[in-house]
Amino acid sequence: MKKNAKMLSAVLLSIGLMAFSYGFMYEEPQCNTVASDEKEVVEVDFFYDLGPRYDPITKQFLNEVVRVTEFNTPEENQRIVTLKSTELIFIENDKQTNIRFKGESEMLTEAQLAFLHSAQYSSCFLVRTEFYSQNPVTGEAEFNYYSPHLTVVPEKQAVYKAGKEKLLAYFAKNNKENTLNLDEKKLRPAKLYFTVDKTGQITNVKLDRTSGYADIDDTMIDLLTHLEGDWEAAENEKGEKVDQELAISFGMLGC
Repeated sequence: MKKNAKMLSAVLLSIGLMAFSYGFMYEEPQCNTVASDEKEVVEVDFFYDLGPRYDPITKQFLNEVVRVTEFNTPEENQRIVTLKSTELIFIENDKQTNIRFKGESEMLTEAQLAFLHSAQYSSCFLVRTEFYSQNPVTGEAEFNYYSPHLTVVPEKQAVYKAGKEKLLAYFAKNNKENTLNLDEKKLRPAKLYFTVDKTGQITNVKLDRTSGYADIDDTMIDLLTHLEGDWEAAENEKGEKVDQELAISFGMLGC
């Protein structure tokens, strides 16, 4: 009995020493709060990008394409069991127009090909392919469609000579003050369009969609208008300088 008592005492003493030692090795994290009259600065995810209005496609491709499926990826085309119809729709100012050319097979019609061959640089259109695919679970046929939005671009696109990353960093740095403490529910995806002409000069700067904040929109216009640094003009397949419209996307990430 005494022996057991001694052993128990030894165990308790050992645990006590371990606890005492642990107390010196570990400190409970402290939350330091400092009273301040200053408003907390909150940064939101603010997006910047540069590119054509929609996915780029060259005139050379449009002059050689013969099938509507060439606008799709191989993975997308694998889903097509029965093709129902096709339609090319001209887009102006981000809106679909009544300039449309329909087809009923994979092969593009003469009217569709004529439309593609006459497309000008920076013009936009969508390719709508309606089809039936097979449901992988039920095996039943399901209606689907693809509708990629495309912008015709020169074979060699216009570029900012200092690099795209430096251009976007320039916008982020000089617009940072306006992008603090924003209401994410108010912030929207915005687009600023401009043209890089044959001489590499910026022209036709215009705001197409607001970010929801006038100060941000006005600053972006001013920054682009007074941008330092040179642009290299776009070139066609013959190496001739041509105008190209580009877009600065900013604000909330979106279409």
